[in-house]
Amino acid sequence: MNVYKKLGSEDRRNIRKIYIPLIIAAIVGYLLYLLIDAGFFVGWEIYFIIVCYGAILLTLFIIDLKIIYLLHYDIYIENNKLNIKDGFLYRTILIPIDRLYYISSVKAKKGLAYDSIFITDKRINHKKIKPLREKDFSSKDDAEHLKAIEELKFMYPGKKFYYYRVFHDEYKFYYYFYMIFRYCEKCKLSDTSMELVKKYAYDSGE
Repeated sequence: MNVYKKLGSEDRRNIRKIYIPLIIAAIVGYLLYLLIDAGFFVGWEIYFIIVCYGAILLTLFIIDLKIIYLLHYDIYIENNKLNIKDGFLYRTILIPIDRLYYISSVKAKKGLAYDSIFITDKRINHKKIKPLREKDFSSKDDAEHLKAIEELKFMYPGKKFYYYRVFHDEYKFYYYFYMIFRYCEKCKLSDTSMELVKKYAYDSGE
């Protein structure tokens, strides 16, 4: 399977995941309607079961929202800027490609597969951009991030850096990292980040 098929397959799989909670909600709602109409629930039981159904709907909505977020997430280069679309309510993060210095990734122990940070010297007024501080990476699992910070301190003494952090396990991040590797000449990638680049290059035959 080539990279385009993998990317398309990932999107289709996520879209299918959106429909599954909707189908579950419809089936459960219809069954509850039949039970209430048949008099299976009476009095306060009806209100209780409706509240329970509302809780189920809320849970399914949250699941769908997360999947939609993954479909909406995007990283691309336009006008010599790295554009990061992260979230529905946040504006796009814009980082000039000549001011993206480092991408460090570690394999996450829990949940999503990778924990990555994008490091820039550009101060950006955005909730998801934070000053780069060693104390934010105190876990022993953050060794690769700390190594990146130490390298930048050695190469650019006195320079202030900022970072954007993302946890991910989607195949499209392999493409994002490969794209950054190709077009952001100044940006250095950590060993784990380069693994994603090499994986994409291997899959694409480059």
